[in-house]
Amino acid sequence: MDEDKTVFGIRRLELSARTGLRVNGQEVKLRGACIHLDNGILGAAAYKDADERKIRLLKEAGVNCIRSSHQPIGKTMLEVCDRLGMYVMDEFSDVWTRQKNVHDYSMVFVETSYL
Repeated sequence: MDEDKTVFGIRRLELSARTGLRVNGQEVKLRGACIHLDNGILGAAAYKDADERKIRLLKEAGVNCIRSSHQPIGKTMLEVCDRLGMYVMDEFSDVWTRQKNVHDYSMVFVETSYL
């Protein structure tokens, strides 16, 4: 039998114009950075140590949230972010309904999305 284990947390999220973002009742000010999937000279392969170093350096610089650039973040990076307490906006595409290139994802976004 196949088995898969996933670590996840359920949090209470509140967002309002008056109180801003609150996670589990605590106010959170997001200080973010946009990251690309690659690890510089190491390339686009997922290396846990490289992902962890990247997130540790960002946290040391005061960053508490990241946004992936134009594609979903890999499982290794998500695990590192979860363990180190980094909020993540996991972007799945850099185009939705406005075309950037002749054959980009905007051609099928509406038909394939759950919006």
